[in-house]
Amino acid sequence: MRYWPAARGLFCLDNEDIFLYICTPMMRKDRDKKRAGQQKRQGIALTKTNYVLGAIALVVIVIGYVCLAQPPANGFLTLTVAPILLVVGYCVMMPLAILWRGKRTAAEQSGTTSSPS
Repeated sequence: MRYWPAARGLFCLDNEDIFLYICTPMMRKDRDKKRAGQQKRQGIALTKTNYVLGAIALVVIVIGYVCLAQPPANGFLTLTVAPILLVVGYCVMMPLAILWRGKRTAAEQSGTTSSPS
């Protein structure tokens, strides 16, 4: 990070954020606190449940494409079941698999870990 003196505070060129802005020492302190908090929260975002939901979504999508490929082209499977399965797979189950978070304990929500005594 490079700082240039200016009339009000400093101009800061931050390589991570890729922009130039005016910052004061207080703004830098606040920004550093936010970054430290963000770094602590980072970890493995997806759990086993997320992967299972993703696998189920892929199975539903594959079944949708199989139904889409069945003759006749104007049949019930092709015109009704396949689009419903594909929409559910892509628009409901895949986002659910990515965004799902299981129930967390109060200690995990507050960010502290409790040690057994």
